[in-house]
Amino acid sequence: MSLLAQLWRRHPLACLGFLAGLGLTLVFLVRLALFTFYWADPDHRRLVPEGWMTPGYVAHSWNLPVKEVAAQLGLTERPEGKPPTLAEIARAQGEDEAALLARLEGWLDAQAPASTAPAPARPGEP
Repeated sequence: MSLLAQLWRRHPLACLGFLAGLGLTLVFLVRLALFTFYWADPDHRRLVPEGWMTPGYVAHSWNLPVKEVAAQLGLTERPEGKPPTLAEIARAQGEDEAALLARLEGWLDAQAPASTAPAPARPGEP
């Protein structure tokens, strides 16, 4: 009789617990890999805000704290349940969606790290 068969016969609950833990670990490992590959893609960085995006998505895309993006949008509390989209936030605040997106885009451009701006010329260099 194999070792696995003996373990299963003598300790079925421990084996089930181990298999459940292993399955859960694999789920989180796959989730981590997908998340990492998605955000490592340069096409997902510094995206122009759109109505379907959430404040968290915008924050990830621009590498900013979610609280700063939420504060810029006028959100003082974290909403319960599913995070609202930018379009839903505009409707709730009675603001035109295009105006909210333009305001947010201007703020995001101002938050861009200095490393993306061209380096200043040194004195004596053309």
